[in-house]
Amino acid sequence: MKKIPYWALLAAAVLPLSCFSQNFESEGLYYDVIGDGEVEVAKVPDNTHVLYSGSIQIPEMVNYEGVEYKVTRIADLAFSNSAVTDVQIPNSVEELGDSVFYFAQDLENVTLPVHMTEVPAGTFAGTSIKAVAIPEGVKTIGEGAFQTCVWLETVFLPSTLQKIEAYGFNNCHMLHEIYCMAAVPPVATGWAIFLDLTNIDLLVPEESAESYAQVLPWNDPATFSIWPPETFEISLPSYKVNGKWIEFPLGSNVAYKIYEGDNLIALTAADFYRVPRKDVTTAYTIVPTNYFSDANPIVYVIDSASVGELVADDEVLIGVSDGDIVLSGNYGKEEVSIYDASGKLICRRFAADGVISGLQSGNVYIVKCGSVVRKLAL
Repeated sequence: MKKIPYWALLAAAVLPLSCFSQNFESEGLYYDVIGDGEVEVAKVPDNTHVLYSGSIQIPEMVNYEGVEYKVTRIADLAFSNSAVTDVQIPNSVEELGDSVFYFAQDLENVTLPVHMTEVPAGTFAGTSIKAVAIPEGVKTIGEGAFQTCVWLETVFLPSTLQKIEAYGFNNCHMLHEIYCMAAVPPVATGWAIFLDLTNIDLLVPEESAESYAQVLPWNDPATFSIWPPETFEISLPSYKVNGKWIEFPLGSNVAYKIYEGDNLIALTAADFYRVPRKDVTTAYTIVPTNYFSDANPIVYVIDSASVGELVADDEVLIGVSDGDIVLSGNYGKEEVSIYDASGKLICRRFAADGVISGLQSGNVYIVKCGSVVRKLAL
């Protein structure tokens, strides 16, 4: 029998580990390779002496040295104690590690992936989120997941929720609305889940109200008032062009289902949601929801020609929205010159909050701001 050298056995044992030990940076985010063609978003390495900050749109796919990787996970503590303000997590992400945003105190807005099954321990502890929509499919909210979210006001819980673990919403003293779709009251008997919280309106399925009224902590009158579902309507402003992104203003402590065509791309209670600009006309439908009922949908048809050409982030972007000329990027206090199609000057104006309104629709205009010139049809 032919013997295999020890060094060969050792190499074979180490190979699977070394294959997936690679880490890299791309467009400001750090990644660890965790499987064949898969990466997780990683914490910033200590030796960089920097923090994640500002607005983060995590991509579904990332390319490194000619290899495409799918982003499927966010590592433990990845954004903990960082300076991020808002984060969109793509639907390619199937799992969050523990304490992903732990005491990221500037974090106000987050969009979770629609296929997750758990909000792990400490996920949002110590953040400044005001409203959160937990997607259908989530069964457990982990220990201290929302502990010390001192600005949290509204929470949307799915029908699949079965358990909230200890300290889940401890010290969330601004919390005043919970929309819970679960027909069976979730088990929430761990320590200090809603300790000393008061005056929370709990909206549950009408046929389940009696069940909630019979079990702790839901039947504690000092903490909860149980109500049946409600209907509502809401209007939204027009979208904004923000560099390489189209930004839909949302907010109002309402959840939103966002569709691209017929495909659900997001469920969020954030103040806004961003989609990448495309070179084809794309229809987006935004459906405000409280999980029990939907308001009238708002449809946006984004015509690539109507939002101008894509320019660098530090340049001026000129486009059209809702019959107005819209500026974004580095327009500062530049005076805007507006000409008719023949080149005759019509007026010069400053853009108030990036918008120039009052122009006659149905006409073609030439718009100049600094060195940027665009020809637009209203």
